[in-house]
Amino acid sequence: MIYPDNAKSFYESIPRDIPANIAYRMKLHDLLAGSKNFQDTYKAMILEDPKIAFNSAWFTYDPQQPAGFRDVPFVLREAQEEAIDAVDHAYRNQYDLAIDKARKEGATELLVKYFTGLWWLEPGFCALVGSRKKEFVDTSVEIINMRVQGTHKSLFHKICYAVVNMPRWGVPNFQKTSMRLENLDNGSSIGGESTNENFGAGDRASISLVDEHGRMDYTIAQSVVENLSDTCNCNIYNSTHFYGTAHPYNQLLISGKVKVVILNWERNPLKNQGLYKSPDYDEVTISDLAYYRNISEEAFSGIEKDTPFTLSKFWRDIRENKPHLLEALKKVSFIADGGDANDGGWRSKWYDAEEKRRTSRRDMAQNVDRNPVGSGDMFFSPVTLRRLRAEHIQTPTHTGEIKFKKNEDESIIKTSCILKTGLTTGRMQWWGPLIDGRPDQSHNFIIGSDISVGTGASNSVHLIYDVNTQSEVGIWVCPNTPPESFADVGVALAYWTGGNSGLPYMIWENNGPGGAYGKRIQFYAYPKVYVQRDERARKKTEKNAWGWHSSLDNKIDLLQDLDIALGQAIRGSKAHSSFMTHDEGLVGELESYINFEAGGVGPAKLSKDSSGARKAHGDRVIPAGLVLLALRLQPKGVAKDTRGIPKDCIAYRRQQREMQEARDKENRRW
Repeated sequence: MIYPDNAKSFYESIPRDIPANIAYRMKLHDLLAGSKNFQDTYKAMILEDPKIAFNSAWFTYDPQQPAGFRDVPFVLREAQEEAIDAVDHAYRNQYDLAIDKARKEGATELLVKYFTGLWWLEPGFCALVGSRKKEFVDTSVEIINMRVQGTHKSLFHKICYAVVNMPRWGVPNFQKTSMRLENLDNGSSIGGESTNENFGAGDRASISLVDEHGRMDYTIAQSVVENLSDTCNCNIYNSTHFYGTAHPYNQLLISGKVKVVILNWERNPLKNQGLYKSPDYDEVTISDLAYYRNISEEAFSGIEKDTPFTLSKFWRDIRENKPHLLEALKKVSFIADGGDANDGGWRSKWYDAEEKRRTSRRDMAQNVDRNPVGSGDMFFSPVTLRRLRAEHIQTPTHTGEIKFKKNEDESIIKTSCILKTGLTTGRMQWWGPLIDGRPDQSHNFIIGSDISVGTGASNSVHLIYDVNTQSEVGIWVCPNTPPESFADVGVALAYWTGGNSGLPYMIWENNGPGGAYGKRIQFYAYPKVYVQRDERARKKTEKNAWGWHSSLDNKIDLLQDLDIALGQAIRGSKAHSSFMTHDEGLVGELESYINFEAGGVGPAKLSKDSSGARKAHGDRVIPAGLVLLALRLQPKGVAKDTRGIPKDCIAYRRQQREMQEARDKENRRW
């Protein structure tokens, strides 16, 4: 039996068909067992191309198979080949890598066997592996009589399984202790620990594996990333999504600081038969057209690959013109929901069946779709957010800074307030036209504000809502402005915004730093402010306090109303409480809002923070909800009657009386 003597040719010569692969392995290892020279050549080729070990030596364990078929030769699929090449390149060139995986695509098996191969062949190799719980790393795993004992779901069970199922001629002398496997022949080792705040701290390793990084607590997940920078230069983060977009794992994926490898179900030939998607309602685009033409060439002869067609028209044509095909087409079904259920992703025969089998949409997002948006316990409608992101996000028309001057008594000079535009960066963004440098003064506006402590940990936000267009038109964002200075900006922003009624209404959250903000607004004697009231009461009597005070119940009420208003906007509803946004930053924060396990709602990254820490946090979402509360106080702007009212008539005297009553009401507040 003659085998190629270079790694590339050798790998390509290995059969992929399982029965043929088993026969090949038996002949190969019979030959290797009798020749030390052949063994050395084989090992050298594995170090050059680790994929050789997978297809000719490694096995994988599948307990879902019938007895006698659970030890399966590991034959790599194309996507898995690319993943191993990427991991090996990261190790050889010493940089970090993340694997964004769907469940049951073999990512963890690939990594532990790659590590085991280096442990076997590379002298002095030292690996660190970790997962979120000790039992997922090493649960009483032992090797007794070359059989692995312990829990299969732990990393060390998978590692030890690889060792005991190696060709007998290649098994080195080893020692297995708790959380450690040592190669006594070459001094290599694999150590493990649970991923706590100190994971990897003070340690040194050739390579590390952080398994299920996306399922760790936020604080721990971030600490792990920070610690491992000093532990080794090649850290592999492997996970499905679990907590949503704000989790450190997802932030790592989108940071651009690590190379990302995707292991998705769409490239698995056992799952991607009949691959299609729905780009719009009642529309389908087929990628795997051969699958459907194999069912009925006649039915799909007029359909082109990757070209949308109307599903209802397709079935109507079959019923009216080709009814003889209906029996064969019983096997065919499509879900043409415009991608609402799966964020516009691919579907297949397997996928549709899996969706019916699983208990929740979140389960699909986490384990199948690799979708960070749907993987957390989202508060806002995923369908609404997907439509906003896909159809309504726009680049701001203007970016700049709000400028203003003050009098000697610290009051703002109203006429000095301008928006300096034309900047490439700036804290102020505006969507839509400006007329003579200002918003359309025939419209009315509301400014909703959320205040942070201004130390850089989170943003303070002013959001401007156009009552006439029912949309967010402007936003001012800064993490480093203290509450008093933030109030100065808010008042200047209000003077600049103006509007049909003279000034916009201002409403803010008065919890935490909102108290200092409110005192500064009071200093300016700003006339149009939200006065606290019980929004759940039938008679909404105003209280002796400014601003909106957040509690568990009324915060949920506020955000539920915002969710409804966003949904109305994407449906084109002109309801009074509709809210449209073109702000990618706001949509991103809406995507991060989840229901906390301990009760309450907020950004996922704050799920473990105390209520006090949350009160010091600012973001875009709360101001978006607040402007809806103020809609009762700020009607749409209407065109003014420029003809004027004669002073010697009843209408004029009625107008003057109403104006005086309004002034008296405002004065009583002060």
